[in-house]
Amino acid sequence: MGLGLASCRRVAAEHGGRLEVHHLAEGGTRFELVIPIDTGLTVSETRHDSRPISEAPLKRSRLLIVDDDAMVLSALRRRLRRRYDVVTVLGGVEALALLAADPEFDSIVCDLMMPKVDGKSFYDSIKAEHPELAERIVFMSGGAFTPRLRKFAASVPNPVLQKPVSREDLEMMLATHRQDPGE
Repeated sequence: MGLGLASCRRVAAEHGGRLEVHHLAEGGTRFELVIPIDTGLTVSETRHDSRPISEAPLKRSRLLIVDDDAMVLSALRRRLRRRYDVVTVLGGVEALALLAADPEFDSIVCDLMMPKVDGKSFYDSIKAEHPELAERIVFMSGGAFTPRLRKFAASVPNPVLQKPVSREDLEMMLATHRQDPGE
């Protein structure tokens, strides 16, 4: 796009060099920045070695998304994968099987309306098997609540987001919901 050419030309001029343009026979263009070995310039600033603030590598949050719609899972995975290590599972049965083998998730996003194991059944199982994960669940709903699920959603402290869920809304909910009450 040529955005760096002005900078290259300035560097060449400052160092007594030149910027050469070569049109290639097979098509395309090659630019060459030619700078003399001794430009007569001296270093005017001292450089310091940069060191990481912490030696520990940054840890990405691990996120489990549970839904009975493969397209919803795919869309949410695409939207969130840059910021989270996203694992998706199709339905509550598969999610419970996964969590039995691997419960190490920072947050869980779960659809309320699913066949076989809906959001309430999923929550009840998590509360019994992995109680520390129950508070990490954020529910989603397309709005088709049954009276049973409406009563459940009103009885738990977990948030319920309405579908379609934007990436921004979900990330904000995950960030605020994961904070400890003492923070």
